[in-house]
Amino acid sequence: MDKELPLTTRIKLRIHYLMCSFCERYAKQLNYMREVSREFPEKIGEISDAKLPAEAKQRLKEALQH
Repeated sequence: MDKELPLTTRIKLRIHYLMCSFCERYAKQLNYMREVSREFPEKIGEISDAKLPAEAKQRLKEALQH
């Protein structure tokens, strides 16, 4: 994924993907994660700064203690 593969390797991968849908799906997922991770620094300002209410924190603490 870091550099372009030789033509023969790309052809072999395409043939493999025709037989193996799991590997094709996995490759698509990896590509998607690469795209999203590249965009993350630009989207950091869009993350919410909402805080958990104190009563919700207390309920979580109590639930974890039991």
